Amino acid sequence: MPLIDSQHCNIFKLLEDLVGTMRRQGTPAELGVALDGLLEYTKYHFQAEKMILDQYKYPDAESHGIEHQIFTDKITKRINEFKQNMMKNDGDNGDFKKMDLELITFLGDWLTEHIQKRDRDYGNYCRQYPISPL
Repeated sequence: MPLIDSQHCNIFKLLEDLVGTMRRQGTPAELGVALDGLLEYTKYHFQAEKMILDQYKYPDAESHGIEHQIFTDKITKRINEFKQNMMKNDGDNGDFKKMDLELITFLGDWLTEHIQKRDRDYGNYCRQYPISPL
């Protein structure tokens, strides 16, 4: 599905940008902006997926959507914790560096696994139908 594939590429580009900001030791504010951008785009992508799954009447759409909501809730909480940590520590201690690495690792692992498994499943299902998404 070209639209979803393109969005997946955009998500990984945003993740790469976030990793680049971390590697060049960007400011806590820059990391916060990069995290917010990734989260907002991911939410946008999840909405697009929901519309497609609904259009195709994908039988596992509800479960897929629940996974998206759990991820969104968890990552929003982690980003808020990250920002609170930034404010408390001004980004100068090891806890800050550890947390941003853990957060980026979580994001990359979850997105990769979800796209390679769950999104591939619905992609295979949707390809069985001649309708054109959105």
